[in-house]
Amino acid sequence: MNSPTITMDQTAAAAKLEEYAEAAKRDPETFGATDRNIVKGLRALAKGKRLIDVNEAIVAGGLNAEGLPRLAIARAHAQNAFLEEWGGITFYWHDERVWNSYRTSDRFCWKLPRDAFGREIPNQRFTAPAPFIPPAHRPKHKLENYFLLWEAVWRPEPPRDPYLLRPIVGSLMEIVAEWDVTDLEAAAVRQAMRRG
Repeated sequence: MNSPTITMDQTAAAAKLEEYAEAAKRDPETFGATDRNIVKGLRALAKGKRLIDVNEAIVAGGLNAEGLPRLAIARAHAQNAFLEEWGGITFYWHDERVWNSYRTSDRFCWKLPRDAFGREIPNQRFTAPAPFIPPAHRPKHKLENYFLLWEAVWRPEPPRDPYLLRPIVGSLMEIVAEWDVTDLEAAAVRQAMRRG
């Protein structure tokens, strides 16, 4: 996936992190939430991690020929991402434990402004299967704590080019892993989709 990422030389990130630490010590009263959020990002960059602003990436990905976003997002444990226009461009997924529930408290979503792409998306529900996460890329901790961002295929076809993301703050996330789904993995997922 070719999405804009945020990178920084580790030494430069560490130096900038030190500047923020000094500022926090010098004047803690004026060291606000924005400063603390920047520190969270700098910590990841100082470790050599790449960051991505998910909202910017989705908008930069643009729309496909059908007028749907090229990129989709969901929690890493979800089987599908759904897309609808609910007062904005809304990606949502259900907690698999409450799949048949229609209470909004049981749904999770990611919203973008209605005009994020400069025009409205079709006003109906679309489904994009979530990517398969190979064992080498599965996190040790709960999948619910991570997100997937991928090139959406808005039909029952396994996607091929995802990112596994760990939230830092808001739409800023650390890229934990990226991979290409192999033909064999895609065939196995397709088979599982037919059975399911």
